[in-house]
Amino acid sequence: MSRLSTVVVCLVLVLAGCTGGGGGDAAADSTPVPSEDGGSDGEGDSGDADGDSNAASGSSGSDDMPDAVPVLQTGERYEYEVRSDVLADAPESGTLTIDVTAGGEWPGAAMNVVRDAPSGRTEATSEAAAFSPALGEMAYALNVRSLVVSSRIVSAKSTDLRTYEVGDEWRFDSSDTEVGFTVVGEERVGGLTAKHVRVTGGAETDIDADIWLVPGVGFPAKFVQREDGEATVELTLTAYESP
Repeated sequence: MSRLSTVVVCLVLVLAGCTGGGGGDAAADSTPVPSEDGGSDGEGDSGDADGDSNAASGSSGSDDMPDAVPVLQTGERYEYEVRSDVLADAPESGTLTIDVTAGGEWPGAAMNVVRDAPSGRTEATSEAAAFSPALGEMAYALNVRSLVVSSRIVSAKSTDLRTYEVGDEWRFDSSDTEVGFTVVGEERVGGLTAKHVRVTGGAETDIDADIWLVPGVGFPAKFVQREDGEATVELTLTAYESP
């Protein structure tokens, strides 16, 4: 099956009501199933990016579908603040550090991952890190990233994040599903300039999230998922190093 077909099938399954979790039982029912390819103002100026330009000069992914899938680069380092109940019985705050040791398309890249929180430290290495509970919050974020990209394809819009314009809106509607997407801003997060996309579902699609995506950078800069108006998963980039 081609990458386009895979992503479109993923979207159809997601919007038909298939849901899943990223690393725990909390908030699982409101998170779309990830494809195999796959708040606050979002400000934060720490990190190693220079000036107002992003560390990655171009968009990742294939030439015909840039940014369609997360592509990680050997030597990248991501540092996040996290707050969620993915790995605990109650919301807790912690940190997540990801060092990419062998780049490639997600989930094929190898990483060293360390998640520190009051409930304990969780670590993972190599390609298996992609499926570790240490990346629980990131799994939720990548699920929504996949949904954003898949809906762009179905709507005949470019997947290239550089083409996302503030005020751009698109939808996916079917007989029992409706999801709306809006590019609400362009904001600095972790030293990078990110596109802020709002994702909201209708009565039959339980999703309420915001995601900040950076052209040419594999992982989201920020992600917030809500249930009943309350943030249940928060992931915010505090520092980024490019190779």
